[in-house]
Amino acid sequence: MNPTVQHVRTRLFLLLVLSLVITHVATAQLPSPAQPSPAPAQAFQAIHLLWVDTQQPHAEERMRMALAGLNEAIRKAGCADCVYHLWRVSEGSPGSYNYMQQSDWPSRALYDKVHSSPDYTAASQAWAALRSVVTREVYVRQNEVPVQSGPGTMAALRGPGSRAAIELPTSK
Repeated sequence: MNPTVQHVRTRLFLLLVLSLVITHVATAQLPSPAQPSPAPAQAFQAIHLLWVDTQQPHAEERMRMALAGLNEAIRKAGCADCVYHLWRVSEGSPGSYNYMQQSDWPSRALYDKVHSSPDYTAASQAWAALRSVVTREVYVRQNEVPVQSGPGTMAALRGPGSRAAIELPTSK
């Protein structure tokens, strides 16, 4: 992956995490892990904030293996760009979760196609078995809000015609 794209994605994720931490501190409670339905029709990002009991043997390895199975099913269903990414929260960061799982979806149609495929359904059983390791979860779906256009933005890095390329009007 292009280092600039990686850097921009990382910064966007950190901003999201910071906003969720602030929300958590302000409300002193978090929503249930139930996934909202239906998925947005346009391109969206899915984020799972995870509370993982790392005292359990091989907790991270078990998560990585389960996600690898899901990612293989996602690729087989036709969306290699939609695979899950797992992020470990840096030590000393505020908040009460320790992992974040992220994925990008170009449309509800593709999201529904992947999630209803037999391969994904089978692979999701390994993730469901992790409920003893993943003790709490917050799930959110979000749409990118363009802040600026031009070099260095996610829309510019993805290029014209990509699922998230957004052109903003220029002031005259």
